[in-house]
Parts: sequence; structure tokens; C-alpha cells
Amino acid sequence: MTGGLRGVGPKVADWLVAQGAQAIVLMGRRGPDAASQRWVDGLREQGVAVLVSSGDVSIEADVQRVLDEVRATMPPLAGIVHAAGLLDDGVLTRQTWARFATVLAPKVLGSWHLHRLAGPLDFLVFYSSGASLAGSAGQANHSAANAFQDGLAWWLQARGRPTLSLNWGAWGEVGAAANIKLHWPALAKTMPPSLALEAMARAGRRRIGVSTFPRPQVGVFDAEWTATAASEGAGLLASPFFSRLVARAPRSPEINAPAGTPRSTTAPLTVALSLRARLQAASPNRRRALLAGEI
Repeated sequence: MTGGLRGVGPKVADWLVAQGAQAIVLMGRRGPDAASQRWVDGLREQGVAVLVSSGDVSIEADVQRVLDEVRATMPPLAGIVHAAGLLDDGVLTRQTWARFATVLAPKVLGSWHLHRLAGPLDFLVFYSSGASLAGSAGQANHSAANAFQDGLAWWLQARGRPTLSLNWGAWGEVGAAANIKLHWPALAKTMPPSLALEAMARAGRRRIGVSTFPRPQVGVFDAEWTATAASEGAGLLASPFFSRLVARAPRSPEINAPAGTPRSTTAPLTVALSLRARLQAASPNRRRALLAGEI
């Protein structure tokens, strides 16, 4: 697993162990900190073979070195969850190619190296983002990086290689959305990790005798589509993708309506979070990027 020591990685690794995995490989650009090391030690105490290997998934030589180490010291590699990624948010007019390259590298180069060098696998799962489906303000580079993973999953599945790209919405407790305390009640409600991992399990279920996944790309959101359409206006409804979702979604009562307000199924819903509130909620290292996204 790439990105296995931080963010959503430990939750996913714990889930894989709960599903029966007896050997886990954790690859990341940085080694474990004290908390991560205690978690790794806990896995080993459970009898799980854990290989922690430092390397940059966007560098072909690093990927080859880690795979060689796996082949020499671990059981045969069954599958890969590629969860590594970087952010460098900002409005498009403030972006540079260097900033794009930083964000593209782990998703584009990393995914390509893994599929080319790992050999036959039972599964290759890309942790993509809902940004490549729905867009995300200030994240053109992030959206493009994840769109590559989505396209690669389709291409590999067409060649009989079991590949799944998961366009994640916001996770709760861990990950980028949790770090900035993201809260947008309509589209970006955070999912408990347990719910997200259950969605991953469902997306990965295959019929007996079929090696590929039912679909190579699955979006996983906790969203109120009718509320999102009302707050975003005509721009969202003009998209064929979202107009179909809104047409299928049941009408929802107003969000955060004052006590005693009649619940209407037709009144427009307004969901807003001020820039000041988002800056106050964000961790200090994310405030500059949030502010840049509004310029």
C-alpha cells in the first residue's frame, strides 16, 4: 500500500488485516513517526508481517527497489492500494506547471510505475477523488491527477487487469478533509472510515470466475444532491452527470432550518459556509491555500 503510514492509510491497512491479510507492505516518502511506529508494532504483535519501506512512488527506481524487496522477503504480492497523493491548491490563474507537476507526480507517474512493474495482481485499487467527477475550487491540478487514475483504471480493465478507481468524497476523522475540518452539509458531508471501507468492499465484489471488477470506476459520496443543486444553481444542473443524479434523488427538507419551521419539499435549499468560518476551522498549514483559492 502506498501512503500507508499517514492519512487514511492506517485505517485501510487495519481493514485489510481484518479481512484476512497476513502480510502488509507500507510504502511512503517518509518513514514512520512515533505514533505510526507504535501502530506498526501493534500489527506485528497480532502476527501480521509488515514491511515498511521508504520511497517515492513517482520515481521508477524507488518502486522497483521496493518491489524487489517485497519479492525477496515477503509472500507473493496479491494486490496494491495506491493511496499516495499531494495537494497544492490555488486558483488556476495562480497555478504554475511546477505546482501541477508536484500534484500529478504521485498519481500519474506513481500509478503508471505500479501497473508496469508490479506484474500480475488480484487487484489494483487507485484512491482517486470526487474532484475528478464534481470539480473542486482551487484544485485543477488535483482534479487532473485523479482523472488520469480514472482513465487508467478503465484502460487496464479493458485489458483484463482487475483495476478499480474510487472517487472518494470526504472522509471523516482522517485524511485531507478531516485535516482542514471540511464541512459543507450538501455535497461534502464526511463519511466515517468504516462506511467508506464498506463502500470499497461493495465496489470490489466480483462474480465467481470473473477476475475484473463490475465497474472500473466508482464514486463514493455522502451528499444531498437536491440541496447541492439548489445551492450551486444552474451551473450544476447544466451538467448531464449531475442533472441525472438530482432527477433521481428524493427531495430533502431544509438543512439547519430554525426550530418550528415547516418542512417544505419544494422550497430551495441554501447551504453556505463563510470564508471566515472556513479559515477559522482550517488547520494553520491549510489557511493560506484556502485563502488563495478565493482570490
